[in-house]
Amino acid sequence: MKKNIFLCWFHILIISTLLSPGLIGEEFPSSLKFLDLVRRNHPVDTWSIMEGEVSHKRKGSSVITAPIKLSVRFTDTRGLTKITIGKGKTEESYTVGQPYNGDAPSIITSANSQNNTPELANYGLKPEDLTMAFLYWKFEKELDKTTLKGMDCRVFLLPDPTTKEQVKVYISSDYYYPMKAEWFKTKEREPYRTYYINSFKKVGKLWAPNSFDLCGPGWRTNVEFDKVNLGFVKEGLPKGLF
Repeated sequence: MKKNIFLCWFHILIISTLLSPGLIGEEFPSSLKFLDLVRRNHPVDTWSIMEGEVSHKRKGSSVITAPIKLSVRFTDTRGLTKITIGKGKTEESYTVGQPYNGDAPSIITSANSQNNTPELANYGLKPEDLTMAFLYWKFEKELDKTTLKGMDCRVFLLPDPTTKEQVKVYISSDYYYPMKAEWFKTKEREPYRTYYINSFKKVGKLWAPNSFDLCGPGWRTNVEFDKVNLGFVKEGLPKGLF
């Protein structure tokens, strides 16, 4: 198996050949150690620019689409992402900073949208969805393991610090990256929001998730990044990253 590096927006995840038992210190790391390995950024500065399209379909309505772009800078302590969605009068942007110590992200919304409803919300999205901020929420407990797409996954409850809703996150046991997340309202057994990672794209030695779906009762959102550029800061930052 090749030694590849997974770059997942706010974190770089190393596949199992790099996270060997010798590095981890145990063959089956504890819940908190496993989460720390998932959350912990690679010590080398990296960046990414991802451009594509978001589409959204609600029951009884036509599909709506918009261009979307993520510009990201990773350091050894935090990540910074600029999200841009829409164009012209509907264009808006968000800046999200994510420390790797589990603190809630800070969000700055630019005042350049003339819509009464934020454009991102029109597509059923939150800035935290695009940055996988749920990985950094406070650990509550680990649930029974399961299998998704033929991969063994460890499952964690990481409550949303704002809404206090339970969020169940499925993380590959071997590859240390999230595959699915589910949001549950209080006392509800079925999720009202479900997030799936569909695919990854490789650029050089780095991989990034370039497709995901988010859905709920009567609606579905798909984000596809067809232009993906990734790189190491030591090799130079692209002009106009932010």
